[in-house]
Amino acid sequence: MVRFRVRKIKGESLLFHLHRWQRLLERLKKVLLWLWRETPPLEKAILGILLLAVAVSAATIAGEASKERVATYGGTYIEGVVGFPRQVNPLLAWSNPADSDLVKLIFSGLVRQGAGREFLPDLASNWQIEEGGKVYLLTLRDNVVWHDGTPLSADDVLFTVSLLKSEDYRGLGAQEWRNVQIEKIGDWNLRFSLPNPNSFFLRQLTIGILPQHLLQGVGVAELADHNFNLRPVGTGAYKVEGSISREQAVLTRFEKFYDQKPYIERIIFRFVPNEKALASLYQGRAVNGAGFREVALMRSLKKAADTLVIERPLPQYQALFFNPEANSWLKEKAIRHALAYGVDRTRIIQNVFGGHAQILNSPIPPGFTGHLLDLPTYDFSLEKAAAELKAVGLRDVDKDGFLEKDDHRLSFILTYREGEEAEQIVRLIQNSWQTIGVEVKLRAVPADQFVSAVVRPRDYEILLFGQDLGSDPDPYLYWHSSQTRDPGLNLALFYDKDIDSNLEFARTETRENRLIGYYHAFQRAFRELMPAVLLYQPTYLYLLDTKIRGVKTDPHLSSPSDRFVTIRDWYIKTKRG
Repeated sequence: MVRFRVRKIKGESLLFHLHRWQRLLERLKKVLLWLWRETPPLEKAILGILLLAVAVSAATIAGEASKERVATYGGTYIEGVVGFPRQVNPLLAWSNPADSDLVKLIFSGLVRQGAGREFLPDLASNWQIEEGGKVYLLTLRDNVVWHDGTPLSADDVLFTVSLLKSEDYRGLGAQEWRNVQIEKIGDWNLRFSLPNPNSFFLRQLTIGILPQHLLQGVGVAELADHNFNLRPVGTGAYKVEGSISREQAVLTRFEKFYDQKPYIERIIFRFVPNEKALASLYQGRAVNGAGFREVALMRSLKKAADTLVIERPLPQYQALFFNPEANSWLKEKAIRHALAYGVDRTRIIQNVFGGHAQILNSPIPPGFTGHLLDLPTYDFSLEKAAAELKAVGLRDVDKDGFLEKDDHRLSFILTYREGEEAEQIVRLIQNSWQTIGVEVKLRAVPADQFVSAVVRPRDYEILLFGQDLGSDPDPYLYWHSSQTRDPGLNLALFYDKDIDSNLEFARTETRENRLIGYYHAFQRAFRELMPAVLLYQPTYLYLLDTKIRGVKTDPHLSSPSDRFVTIRDWYIKTKRG
């Protein structure tokens, strides 16, 4: 049986109080009815109108209050940037982050990449791929004007490509551009012809187009020092207000922009010499946004009040590259596997970077086409490492702590660029490998000599080095055996039929499902061969004042400048929807 308990309130039951309130309400109702009957008709009409007006007003106010606030146009966003602008020009900006940030907002390419690295129309409204990937046909938009009001034409594209094809051009993709032929078909159509199919050509078409009418007759050599670089004119969503100085750049929304108009009216960049100065600006709220890579600053600034924290991996990695030509021990696959098991990547990330990095297991990072999710990994295990070494007959015969075979000690020289972080990393690796009986000698090389003295001549046994993959990396450039000599980018000196053939097929494949299949096969072959030990991907920390809204928090960054890939959706001002 269900029992109810009536709670007592100061000696009286709750039920008694409810009855009392009910009697009071009934009396109040009777009083109001009597007043209404005694009120003359005219006063009743006036009172009714007033009551109706109050009801309508209340309903209107409630309706307005219930409407959601939505983005509207206006506001100024201030960003702090480390470094100083020198050449705000899409052909020259690739080596300077401050230039790259400005180019991202001022210029447009034929094609652009979205937040998911997908290719989207930009100056070209559409494109077709023909002859198995050897021909790209593009149609230009007919409503594009430069920031000075001059209409864009196909001649601007031809002019830009002529600079890219010049022998004097030494920027990204220079070699690929020299083999490209371009033809204008009518006023708005372009035909690009390649010597071989290339599924990565759309990436090349993201480079910003330059105005022929302002730069005609200027060669690549003269372009570097041209005053255009600090008073640039583009077709992007923002134009330069005045000229760019070492202290700041002011951009205003381009009202004749051909695509979605951004909400934010002005963007001001403030340039500083280092991240410590940038941190001071952000903490004092002299800027609304700032990006960081220094671990100590990242740790402290993540806790800043009223801050949106975005931390994303960059398309870069640090790895240990093996050179079997310099040390014959590295020809043994089991030894390479043992060295991979003997690296504690989690400890490196925690001790050196305070957790601000991500373990990388594949040469095609997450977020890129073809990344293999279920690729078996070489997780840290001294037991597995020791077992691999024992399986090939290595023993500590003389009990000195290092393994030998046929009177030859298992020993390596680990070469790295001088620097605090690299020093910490190689010490951790040295300690782990020596635990399993591997002698490790460290060789530090000054930063200004590292590329010329070590990387280009391939003068190392094991090399700690980083690769920057960009926005749509072609693994062929980094892992095909034809790229093992300078200026190639393959720093692990191995030949493997499975790796080479899959990369060759993938490079000419325009069907995505088959491309992914080749990449999956490449990653499995890489895992088995183990030409290098992939360590980690660095991350980029981006802080924004919470008054800046509409920001996508999980974009795939090809470079830090890609934080602006969705700038058209950012907003500060709002209105009732």
